[in-house]
Amino acid sequence: MMRAAIAIAVLAALAIALMAGLWLYRGSVERDIADIKSRLVSDTQLAQPEQPETASAIRLAPIQCERVFDLRASALARLVAGEELDSLWQRCQRIADIASGLDKIERQLPPSP
Repeated sequence: MMRAAIAIAVLAALAIALMAGLWLYRGSVERDIADIKSRLVSDTQLAQPEQPETASAIRLAPIQCERVFDLRASALARLVAGEELDSLWQRCQRIADIASGLDKIERQLPPSP
């Protein structure tokens, strides 16, 4: 009977520690996302890429987009904030298109044979 009580107490302590770890990780992911959002070029800034501060932010965007990529690689981070990470990744792709000039290319269908 005493062994069962000790086993239950140990399992309860492990469950509490696991839940605390997940709660802390969730907070860390949310803080990282908030930090990335504050540093990444906003959609309103993307509308005027010729502005000097926007051009500077576009040049620095790969650093933040790498952080988004790293978070997307984590299954736990995707579980916690998957939709937000996808939204940030789409913004990173738009920034990359603007930086490379792909946003100015008129997309055409290839000629049919």
